[in-house]
Amino acid sequence: MKMPVQARPPSPAANEGWAVMTTLIGGFLVWGGVGWLLDHWWGTRLMTPIGLILGMALGIYAIIAKVGKPNAAELSPALRAASTARHASSTVRPTARPEQFAIIPKQHVPDEPQRPDGPPQAATRRETECP
Repeated sequence: MKMPVQARPPSPAANEGWAVMTTLIGGFLVWGGVGWLLDHWWGTRLMTPIGLILGMALGIYAIIAKVGKPNAAELSPALRAASTARHASSTVRPTARPEQFAIIPKQHVPDEPQRPDGPPQAATRRETECP
């Protein structure tokens, strides 16, 4: 007796991929169509390419706004710890010109024990370094 084939439900990542693809194609077609209609209405040939480019740019913007940066809850504990450690290790302070920013390392905390000069400890050394 043959067993009926049961379809597996699609994964959430597949649904997100389809949403990204349809957003890109939809923006391209909608704004390209608006440009094409304006070209026919005004008798020009410039608005279709502008509409296509604008539609693609708006589609990319919509995807980045929707999917862009993951929430902290979605990150693994290791990535969350690395992200918070990276942000805590330096502070950003504006320089004389506001359009430039300098990254200033944190000041040494006197409560920490002083390390002797020399190579870093083996636990902090990169695997690719040679002695």
